[in-house]
Amino acid sequence: MPDLSSSLPTFTILVDRSLPHARPKYPPSCNNARQAAAAILFTLANDSEDNQVAIAQLGGIAPLIALCMQGSAQCREYGVGALRAMAHNEANKTAIAHSGGLTAFLSMARDGSEKAKAQALDALVDLASDESNEIAVVGAGAINPLVALLQKGSDYCRMQAAKTLRLLSDESEAVQLAIANAGGVSALLELSKSGSEQTQEQAAGVLVNLACSDTNGNKPKMVECGAIMGLLNLAKKSDSREAQEYAVRALRHLIAKNTDYQAQVIDAGGFLSFVGLLSTSSMETREQAVGILLDFVWASSSNKQKIVDAGALDPLLSLSQEAPPAVMQQAAAVLRNLAVGYEDTIGKTITEKGGASVMKKSKRSRTGSLSFQPM
Repeated sequence: MPDLSSSLPTFTILVDRSLPHARPKYPPSCNNARQAAAAILFTLANDSEDNQVAIAQLGGIAPLIALCMQGSAQCREYGVGALRAMAHNEANKTAIAHSGGLTAFLSMARDGSEKAKAQALDALVDLASDESNEIAVVGAGAINPLVALLQKGSDYCRMQAAKTLRLLSDESEAVQLAIANAGGVSALLELSKSGSEQTQEQAAGVLVNLACSDTNGNKPKMVECGAIMGLLNLAKKSDSREAQEYAVRALRHLIAKNTDYQAQVIDAGGFLSFVGLLSTSSMETREQAVGILLDFVWASSSNKQKIVDAGALDPLLSLSQEAPPAVMQQAAAVLRNLAVGYEDTIGKTITEKGGASVMKKSKRSRTGSLSFQPM
């Protein structure tokens, strides 16, 4: 393709001057000129970061945003595509976010063509990935339309909507509560069942964030929406190891220090699910499974025999002997605590299965005190 970057000022002016506010001075044929100019800016913006910077410096952001709001369907696709590419640049992100770009992207995500929706959601992901823009994205009213987008459209668009929500809800209790209040829990649980592996991962990531806080009131809402069974099913059935890991992590947060919720997990066969994950190919998922078993051991001595009956000893012994150090230590911690108070039964079985070294450590620490604390 010939180098058109030297003509950027001309293309930027064409996009600006052919917008509706300037139409009285220009003939109808400017609509075609606007589309052609927008197409070229789209191509140039996707071609190099230098072009992205140059378009912004020439004042191209504002007319491209206006084009997204006022142009034909094709022009809007080119406009949002150019802005999406420009949003890869850190300085441009802020400029776009504070020049009306968020409103344009949300409008396109709701009402644009499938291609335009995808471009707009890509741009929102880029903007939300920058912490300095998170408040602006939320302030533009993004939460409700993003939750609505979880429930319709292509799998890719639903995945990007979930990814944007995951970025926005990370460490923000206000956003976590807003997502739940907008009906996000049910939408995310449904998406975790029906979406692609990548979409399941993003949905589960949001659910982790929603379950993290003890103060925002989300946990009862999540349980009421069926999150315990939904997350257990995701942990058991997903082909995505990352989605499984997130599902167990969300469950750990959700049921922490709540005996009623823990009982629901046990009644739903949770121990069998977690023991099954101890042998999965993902070490991150194994670590989460070990962690939740440790939480249950700490929660009540009545859980100990149930965990043993679910077949936990062999995979825990294996992990206590060969795994990354943190996982080895946590697996050994589960085994030691399983034996506390049950030395003649569970402790003896662990020793007979080759866990003598683990039990020796237990004898040196009769209190059962561990360096790990329950979640």
